[in-house]
Amino acid sequence: GFIPRCVGLLTSTHPGIQQTATEVLAELISSNKCVETILSGGGLPPLLALIDHQNDTVKRNAILVIAALVSYDAGVKDTIVSTGSVKKLINLLRAADLKIKEAAAIVLCNLSADVQVKSFLKSLNSIPSFVSILRATQDTKTQESILTAFNNFIRDGDCNQIIMQSGAAETIFTMLGNSDTVIQTAAIRCALLLSINAENKQTLHSFNAIQHLQQINASSPSLKAAA
Repeated sequence: GFIPRCVGLLTSTHPGIQQTATEVLAELISSNKCVETILSGGGLPPLLALIDHQNDTVKRNAILVIAALVSYDAGVKDTIVSTGSVKKLINLLRAADLKIKEAAAIVLCNLSADVQVKSFLKSLNSIPSFVSILRATQDTKTQESILTAFNNFIRDGDCNQIIMQSGAAETIFTMLGNSDTVIQTAAIRCALLLSINAENKQTLHSFNAIQHLQQINASSPSLKAAA
């Protein structure tokens, strides 16, 4: 079939062929059937190998496909961890290319509920990188992924101080007025979790957090969804 042939081309020694193969696969990941075929056809190992590729387009597309595989099958996480790919992806959160940073953030944030991955993210100081990407990106999928990861971090008592000191909390509250209902809902969930922690009261007061929350219409679908 067509997709298995594309998967086979991921290991080509010709950079142009690799780029075309990753571009095609990245276009197909909106279909669960295609994602399943990529996974069953052994696509994950060569995609993980392309994280180190010199061509930014190849690298970015490979990571986007990996993100789709993670969303489709939770078992992909074990391979990503065992191959040492988590640390490579964390390093790419500081890449020069915003699109590469977005793609890496989506993969890592989708894995952030996992205890082992969360430990990597904390020890390698990833939260400030997520904050920087969240402030720079206009991509709603990236925004939602990072806010969902922040929700996981906030629930972890050990991460509260990092969230408050990294600028994550302030960024979350500035996103309460986002016009996208999904993004606004994710931001509200994070904001409410931060607000109920008494340790955060003074810091939240410094950037008018309560006023941000009060400005949300009580009948807002985002507020109802967050509740």
